[in-house]
Amino acid sequence: MKEISVSTFDELKEQVDELLSKFGRHEFAGYSQANQVVFRGQADSDWELKSTLERTSSRDWTLRRYLRLADRIRPIIESYYPLPFSNPSKEEVDRWLRDEAQPHGIFNMPSYNYLLYLRHHGFPSPFVDWTTSLYIATGFAFFRDNAADNKAVFMYIDTINGGKGGWEGDPEIHLFGHYVKTHKRHFLQQARYTICFNRTNETIPLEKYSKVVSGSEDREQDLLWKFIIPSSERESILRSLMSVNISPFSLMPSRENLMDTLWLNEEALPEFDRLKYNKKN
Repeated sequence: MKEISVSTFDELKEQVDELLSKFGRHEFAGYSQANQVVFRGQADSDWELKSTLERTSSRDWTLRRYLRLADRIRPIIESYYPLPFSNPSKEEVDRWLRDEAQPHGIFNMPSYNYLLYLRHHGFPSPFVDWTTSLYIATGFAFFRDNAADNKAVFMYIDTINGGKGGWEGDPEIHLFGHYVKTHKRHFLQQARYTICFNRTNETIPLEKYSKVVSGSEDREQDLLWKFIIPSSERESILRSLMSVNISPFSLMPSRENLMDTLWLNEEALPEFDRLKYNKKN
C-alpha cells in the first residue's frame, strides 16, 4: 500500500485521475476495457483496513465457521423479519467450500445476498465495503466529526490486466460484483465488497489485508493507495458533497440520518454564516 498526503478535495481528485489514467483500463483482444476500481473512506487515518469481524472479534475465523454462524442465527432473525433469500443446506455449503471455493476461489458464494443483509444491518462481517464513487467514499470519511487529525480515502484496483493469479495457499483478495438482491443501501452507496482469505484447506481461513497489499505500482493485481486528508477540510468537503446530494440521509435513509443531514444543512453548514458576514449579530 502506498500512502499519499493531499491538502484538499480537489488535490485528491487530481491524484485519483492521474492514477486512473495509468491503471484505469487495459487492452484485451483489441478492445479497451475498464478495470475494477473501488474506494473506501475511513474517519480516522490511523485505522487499519479491517473488516468489522476483525475489529469485533480477536479469534481466528474461517469462512466455514462464519457461514455456520450466519445459518445458526437465521431462524431468530426470521422470527421478527422474514427474509426473501434462499437458505442453502449445510451439505450444499460444505460442498461449495470443498469443490469450488478451495480449488477455484470464492465465486458464487452461497447466501451472498443474506450475508450482505447482515452486513448492512450491523452484524460483524468478513466483508470490507467499498464504493465505485470517490465522492461517496469521501463522504463516509468526513460525515463523522471526530477528534482525528486526518481522514483517509482508500483506492483499490483488483487487477490492471483483467486476470488474477498467485501461488496456492497465499492470501488473496476477492472483489464481489454488485448484481445481488439485498438491502437498498447497497445500490444507493454504489457498493462493492472484498474478502481476504486463503485456500490452504476447505474451511477457507480468513486473512489480513496487510499480507496481500503492497506499495509497489509494479504489481499487476491488488493495488492499494491510501490518501490522507486533513480533518480541517471537513466543512469545505461536506459543502461540495451535499451540493450533489451526497449526505448521510441520501446514502443511508433513516430517521436518525435525516436528523444528521438537517443539522448539517441548517446549522453546521449554513448557506449564510451570520457570525462571519454580519458581525453586528
